[in-house]
Amino acid sequence: MPNDVATQRVIQASAVLSEPLMEAFSTSVAHLESEASRYNQFRFPAIRPMLMRASVRLALEEGLLPEGARVGGNPHQNCELLIEYKNLTMRVLKENRRLFPGGIPVAGRNDARRAYYQQMSLEDMLFTGDSCEDAPLNLILLWEWIDVENRKQGVDLRLVHTIGAGRWSASPVPVDLSIPIVSDVGFYSNLEFESTEETQDFFATQIAAEENDSADAG
Repeated sequence: MPNDVATQRVIQASAVLSEPLMEAFSTSVAHLESEASRYNQFRFPAIRPMLMRASVRLALEEGLLPEGARVGGNPHQNCELLIEYKNLTMRVLKENRRLFPGGIPVAGRNDARRAYYQQMSLEDMLFTGDSCEDAPLNLILLWEWIDVENRKQGVDLRLVHTIGAGRWSASPVPVDLSIPIVSDVGFYSNLEFESTEETQDFFATQIAAEENDSADAG
């Protein structure tokens, strides 16, 4: 059965952070297309994901985040961006359904990233005896162009909890929770469980059908 306590923590964080995240990404899209206009999206696909992380970081550092949330990560390492809130850590990555089944970039060979991905499932946490109310959780905040051909339309966001590293183009990164980030805070009070093994997704989510042509894996 799903871990209601841990899941509700992620839902609550999604509701609290949805507005500042949507605002930060919306602002960054406008800056991105101005600053990266000379670089063709399909010839230089890795540029915009790095610029997006840098731009979102600057936007969040201007005071968008609520009390208790902070920006982390090392911007010297490919503009790494983490968002931390109440013992939840959210790593910002570009979704890529063309390269990775399921859209989540695989962990690759980096030991630190593999450790971040390979964590106990929410269900197994119930049987460890540890408190699920404050146990650290690693999450990935994925962003995806609504339309890669018309990027000014903005992006879709979703938050996932991974339980494995995945293999490059061979198997998807396994997840046991996926929640869309939307501007309607009331949305989070109406989520319903969806326990299909095929999708490994507790919630019915709507993900953009457009494939992303970026080759950036992080």
